[in-house]
Amino acid sequence: MAALGEDDMTMSDLFDDVWQLYSFMEGEDSSVGSPEVQTKLKNGIAQCENAIHMINDLQLFSSNEGIQEVATNEIRYLLVPALLGYFTQKLIENERIETIKKARTYFQHYIKLCKQYELTNVQLQDISDVPENEQHTLTNKLPDLSSMADTRQSKIDRYKRQKETASKLKELDKAVNEAHVDESVKRDYYITSLKQWIDNALKELDVPNASAKQRPCMGPRCVKHPTP
Repeated sequence: MAALGEDDMTMSDLFDDVWQLYSFMEGEDSSVGSPEVQTKLKNGIAQCENAIHMINDLQLFSSNEGIQEVATNEIRYLLVPALLGYFTQKLIENERIETIKKARTYFQHYIKLCKQYELTNVQLQDISDVPENEQHTLTNKLPDLSSMADTRQSKIDRYKRQKETASKLKELDKAVNEAHVDESVKRDYYITSLKQWIDNALKELDVPNASAKQRPCMGPRCVKHPTP
């Protein structure tokens, strides 16, 4: 982790620390339930929350701009809500159902943010907008066979995209680590990473249960960060 004090860290420093922890978790062989790993996850969550605060304070993103208008080195910061969801869903100390609800909320926000930048056309239905006494009618109704077929096909399509995206990122990763990297290559790498995380988030959102009502707002219209 960066040695700088929290108040001295730049957005780039903060994101690098978050990404370093994500890379650690992906390569971690020990149990995610170990005290050491759980402590790292809590630190990662705190850093993601700090990053969202900084993004809002700096007004890095706007609801009336396209992805082509976002500075190359700032594109990667759009990943923060997804990484927050990733770390949150691995916590085991709190009530598990509430933890999953919170993680799903973060993934939902990420999808909606990417939709705002026209990186996906997915339209999420948030059943938290439905009164609790009516939610059972959404979850217990008879299955729609045509809808089930569409869902199966969408999962197949997503799996194919994930394989193609992973292959592309592997090639781009080599290119961005060269001594001299063209800006267009970096933009392609970051945007491809965003698209990979869109599919990752959609996969997590396939898990049953409603999402929590709170959401980590990231943008110029945000008032405050949600309670962790």
